[in-house]
Amino acid sequence: MKGISVRRIYYRILKTVLVTRRTLKLNIDKLKILVFKGVFNPKLSVSTILLSKHVPSPMRGGVSTRMVEVGSGSGVIALVSAMKGWDVVASDVDVVSTYNTLYNSKMNRLNAKMNVTCADLLSHIRSSSLALVVSNPPYMPCRRTSYNDPICAGEQLELIQALLREAYRVLKDNGVLLLCLGKDSIDTVLKFMSELGLKTEIVDRKGVVLDEIYVVKAIKKR
Repeated sequence: MKGISVRRIYYRILKTVLVTRRTLKLNIDKLKILVFKGVFNPKLSVSTILLSKHVPSPMRGGVSTRMVEVGSGSGVIALVSAMKGWDVVASDVDVVSTYNTLYNSKMNRLNAKMNVTCADLLSHIRSSSLALVVSNPPYMPCRRTSYNDPICAGEQLELIQALLREAYRVLKDNGVLLLCLGKDSIDTVLKFMSELGLKTEIVDRKGVVLDEIYVVKAIKKR
């Protein structure tokens, strides 16, 4: 019980720290980023920077260059993806975050490579239409307190289970899902991925206070 209580306190602290309390101006990976009040702060999140490093450049020669970031927040990962040559759909269920991504796409003159939309997961995307899905989702196994809870994915990681099913649906054969996870969710989510038939690989990890952050690459095999 003591261990569970400590983790719950940790989740509450994260919610307090990682949500921006006032508008911030940041410079990240040659990008100028304005983070609106109430939006996830990418500067304080190891996972945002770690995941953006592993977004590949798109393959040319007839292969699709269309990708989606689910849960774009202020838009950092979507913007990095656009800089690498992807045709990006950036989506977030939160209206303020959606406008934040749109604002930053225009400020960095990348809006021609991006389509920004307010949507729940991948409900707006056609089946078998994407080469890449990227997401830094809420990944803590705790009860969600709002539709845009930045930390908790549900006690049984229901949000991530839904994301995985949708990602499998929208990816082309040999399409790639890149996902950030923490130590409290990594084993369970890898099991979910295996049950879906995704081929998985942990491509990076970084230890932080009371946690370890993982970047997982999953491929939809034929």
